[in-house]
Amino acid sequence: MSDTLAAGMDAFASLHPAVREALSERGFTTPTEPQREAIPALVAGEHGLVVAPTGT
Repeated sequence: MSDTLAAGMDAFASLHPAVREALSERGFTTPTEPQREAIPALVAGEHGLVVAPTGT
């Protein structure tokens, strides 16, 4: 397993199992940097607004 894939799986580890399964089924293995930063706060129950460029 690559380090990138392992890091992505770790970032998703705090999510509910059903959410992790849905992400996996859709091929999402590694969160983006904004997701990596936001997930812990959102899981802790904090409100959040994430703004990131879309690349378009």
